[in-house]
Amino acid sequence: MNLVDVAIVVVIGLGILIGWRNGLIGPLLAEGTFLLSYWIVSTHPGLAALVPSSVPRPLAVLILPIALGLVVGFVGRAVFMSFFRLPLTHSLDKILGAAANGGLAFVIVYVVLLGLAGAGTVLDPLTKVGSVQAPQVVAMQMLLAENPQVASSPRSQAPTRLGWRSSASTRR
Repeated sequence: MNLVDVAIVVVIGLGILIGWRNGLIGPLLAEGTFLLSYWIVSTHPGLAALVPSSVPRPLAVLILPIALGLVVGFVGRAVFMSFFRLPLTHSLDKILGAAANGGLAFVIVYVVLLGLAGAGTVLDPLTKVGSVQAPQVVAMQMLLAENPQVASSPRSQAPTRLGWRSSASTRR
């Protein structure tokens, strides 16, 4: 077993542990309310006026669903926890939460590993680049011959801490 295998097991294990601690109903209520309220606010932008005007409008579209999701999550958890105090439903909530978050952690690991495996095909052409060949040097010399102002002063395009120095700033 190598480090990648250990990392996969740790990520999925943490997902299961977090799901076991949080359960399924409370987070599901908060996330579902966030998505529903975000959809409502995005389709009815006039509701963003409920947020104080000192908050920028793009943030208001996010702040309103977040606040509503948190309130419904806390209130809903308090209401549903009275139902989930029963022995069977409480353990069922924990088991379903562990399964859902474990599945989510598995999907996240799968997507990351698929991205890493696909990165090889994307980055492969960059790794096969060789050194500059003679025809490329000749082409650059021809471009510099056509634009002598670029090749006139080596300090004309010297980098500085704030950007590139122009030829006018080097003459004093």
